[in-house]
Amino acid sequence: MNGRTLRALREARVLSQRDLAALAGVAEATIVRLESGNAKPNFATLRKLAAALNVAPERFSVGNGENPAEPQGQDRRVSPREQVRAWARQQVAVNPGVEPAELLRRTIAMVRDDPKLERALLKDTVETVVTRQLEDTGYGIGADGMARLPTKPKPG
Repeated sequence: MNGRTLRALREARVLSQRDLAALAGVAEATIVRLESGNAKPNFATLRKLAAALNVAPERFSVGNGENPAEPQGQDRRVSPREQVRAWARQQVAVNPGVEPAELLRRTIAMVRDDPKLERALLKDTVETVVTRQLEDTGYGIGADGMARLPTKPKPG
């Protein structure tokens, strides 16, 4: 992990080390050690930092193929929902007195300004709703993504 990159991203968002720690759900000392190069994050911490800063975890790689403690086969992208949640947390950290309606308006505007994020968020939301509807009716989702009939009738 490149500590200079973490610091530059944090400072570009006008966040203190304490603010970033709170947004990411890690100790302030962790941010200090990472920025100074005295520690390397595990993959969970890396994902939390990426979500808090609204960037992909790859932004922190050193450039020599090193990825800190990354589990093999795990999706390394930050989900659209994580991106939006991190952005909203950042807005609250920067503007602690922001009204919920204003935060919602800003969040909607941010999503609409990023067509790629808007499409990904819509796709994620539709998939979640469809999956819940299928589960509520007793259907399941197979490994191939297809709906499966219930094996047992759902008690009703």
